[in-house]
Amino acid sequence: MTIKQQGGVFGRNPTFNDVTVDNDLVSKTLNVDGGTLFVDAGNNRVGVNETSPDTKLHIKGSGGTETSITLENTGAGGNGPWLLSAGQPGFGNSHFSIYDAANARRVLVADSSGNVTISAGNLIIGTSGNGIDFSATSGTGTSELFDDYEEGTWTPVYTASTTDPTFASYPVRSAHYRKIGAMVFVTARFRTNGYNSDGVGNLRISGLPYAAKSSGSFFDTGGITIHSVQNWGSIPYNGVVKPGDAFISLIGSTGFVDQSVLALGTGTNNNDISFSGMYVTD
Repeated sequence: MTIKQQGGVFGRNPTFNDVTVDNDLVSKTLNVDGGTLFVDAGNNRVGVNETSPDTKLHIKGSGGTETSITLENTGAGGNGPWLLSAGQPGFGNSHFSIYDAANARRVLVADSSGNVTISAGNLIIGTSGNGIDFSATSGTGTSELFDDYEEGTWTPVYTASTTDPTFASYPVRSAHYRKIGAMVFVTARFRTNGYNSDGVGNLRISGLPYAAKSSGSFFDTGGITIHSVQNWGSIPYNGVVKPGDAFISLIGSTGFVDQSVLALGTGTNNNDISFSGMYVTD
């Protein structure tokens, strides 16, 4: 059955044309402003310019134009409009995008090659332990999940295994780190001023941003390369981060032995050290 636009109620709307209703009232087709709105009540589907919708909402546009859905909340605390669109000119016809109309910026674009571009903002992993999963690539490792990246500063200080030495100040101290997955990269340069009290035991540099992994040996936990030292009582040879430690153990120049805290200089602008290295955390 087809209802033609004549006078009366339907004639009051010049943009509302023919309405076709089948005999069992399962579907309706409305021709509006030259377009078609098709309601398939039997299958719970709606088509815009599509009389055979294969999804709950099927919108079909014409070539070279944007086909979009606008989402907007105008109430208190509302936001928008946001446009979900396909075929936006300038991005190629085979793509899907999310457009923030309120701030005039395209936030995300997914193209027909499988590439996803974030044009504004960051990709935020909202739950600890989740990340980017590379398990589709071949490998024999126990995990292919990249779940952490962090960068910042840390505060190195000289300590000892029994009693920490104390100083009037650290007039120069600059230290940074980057954590990529379980690998922590550290750099530092600092020196002391005014040795206030003697320490006892093995010399350490404390303050690392993360403790080393708790298992294994210090040969596979991490190593520190010392680039320069000045004004020491006895110069350290290198450093290691042992399992479970959140500090660097300094090694003396004679054999692989922890250096005594007595190696520190006691004067002004002493114990200047510059180093970098990497260790593995849990």
